[in-house]
Amino acid sequence: MAVARGVLSFHMGSSFLSRDLNLYNCWLSKKKLASSCYDNSQTIEAVEKKSDTVILKESDFQEKFIKGSGPGGQKINKTSNCVELKHDATGIIVKCQETRSLERNRVIARERLLEKLRFLYNPSESKQQQRLDAKQKQEKNIERKRRLREEAIKNRIEI
Repeated sequence: MAVARGVLSFHMGSSFLSRDLNLYNCWLSKKKLASSCYDNSQTIEAVEKKSDTVILKESDFQEKFIKGSGPGGQKINKTSNCVELKHDATGIIVKCQETRSLERNRVIARERLLEKLRFLYNPSESKQQQRLDAKQKQEKNIERKRRLREEAIKNRIEI
């Protein structure tokens, strides 16, 4: 399982739950774990409500190594260090050829795929959405200042 951060897993009877470690809240109480009548559906609903991260499993995507292109001379054309990931469920394709290292490109490609999935499933929490929000806020401020400037010029002329 390839995950951006650590994963906490529970295995109780026939139920298997996995959860990202970056949450500070414990969603399984000791009483619920100790009870003999453990309802898996309630826990899954609780996890879905508190889930703020996307977990990416190795079985969720296909990975290919293709020859790179662009600057770098003969070496870039001979080695297959460009990584292409295709997410099976959504069809999102991510290519990465940032470095000469295949392992580093694999890590970067997974990070990019995770960011795209975060934007798709939880847009308010993704970095891309935060950048868009900041840009829109900046444009609104520029427009507000322009209107204030025009209004000040108009008031000076009327006097």
